[in-house]
Amino acid sequence: MKFNFDKQIDRTGTDSFKYDGLEMLFGKSDLKPFWVADMDFACPPAVTNAIQERADHPIYGYTMIPEGWFDSIIQWNKIRHNWNIKKEQIAFCPGIVPGLALLTDAITAPGDKILIQTPVYHPFYSIVSDNERELVKNSLICDENGYYHIDFQDLEMKLADNVKMMILCHPHNPVGRDWNEVELRKMLQLCAKYNVILVSDEIHADLIVGDRKHLVTADIQESEMPQIVTCMAASKTFNLGGLFTAYMVFENDDLKQKFDNIMNRYHIHANLFGVLALQKAYEGGEEWLEELLEYLRGNIQFVKEFLADNIPSVTFREPEATYLLWLDFRALKMDHDAIKRMMIEDAGLALNSGVDFGDEGSGFMRLNVACPREMLKNALIGLQEVINHKTF
Repeated sequence: MKFNFDKQIDRTGTDSFKYDGLEMLFGKSDLKPFWVADMDFACPPAVTNAIQERADHPIYGYTMIPEGWFDSIIQWNKIRHNWNIKKEQIAFCPGIVPGLALLTDAITAPGDKILIQTPVYHPFYSIVSDNERELVKNSLICDENGYYHIDFQDLEMKLADNVKMMILCHPHNPVGRDWNEVELRKMLQLCAKYNVILVSDEIHADLIVGDRKHLVTADIQESEMPQIVTCMAASKTFNLGGLFTAYMVFENDDLKQKFDNIMNRYHIHANLFGVLALQKAYEGGEEWLEELLEYLRGNIQFVKEFLADNIPSVTFREPEATYLLWLDFRALKMDHDAIKRMMIEDAGLALNSGVDFGDEGSGFMRLNVACPREMLKNALIGLQEVINHKTF
């Protein structure tokens, strides 16, 4: 490989949320962190070189978004996803989560119903509740093989009951599904039927670790369904989360105007290093990404084989996308709080608790495998020692 993903980089003392936030979030500072979804890999040289070059200029004044930023987004999506978009459809936002909150404020009203599919990325809950909207849950169905499906009967019943907006997680965090064309078409048809705005969070779209290409929801839309907003970023793909730069792509001019208006109302502008990083990642990061995906697939396979050989009571379904594994501890017959205590107190590991993603996550933990394999190996060995010596 041209890029060294085995290199271990010390991140302590850098104000890293993942490392320096352990005491605040888990009550201990000496845990091995495999939780929040950022990677323990150096960013692509195309990004770091450009930032260092720009940082050499000693003035960091207000920035404009250059034409090249829009061009890089258009070209990336055309080449990577075979999706043709125009500059006029693209809106800057300061990260997907704040962007979703702003969008919710812009296109819905207090008391409106917003549907999410649980278990799901936990900020979706607070985006709805903090904006005084009514949360509607369409729980996913987990089959006996750990594969998640959409409950379309329940989905239609809920959408028909005056839901204003649906937030789709595609690919899905934490269960790792990359929804297929049949599933996407059904959701589009139902949203069209009941006049529901579909907001598709596709921040993990570039991180496909399965054997098929990602389908952008808006690219297969039905002609009668123009009310789609696609949320994307380079942050998960290229490990740029701290630069808070993302974008939304609108199929509807009226929805885009409402979003532009709220961005102006709150005087939200771009960060010059975030804009630069996204552009340079899209222009020069594809080779790095291809090697990253191969390394992530290797990490996923390593965890699969290690668990099968050493901790068969802990399982997971291989994800179709993301670098996040949805570990199933239910065979241990422990209550969820006991699982959390075991991970923190006995194994010394910081993973995301499954119930943070919804009640359906009881018995599950989310493991971030975007790290050097040696770190992953050491963590699993520690977990093996705890589970195999524990009296249940």
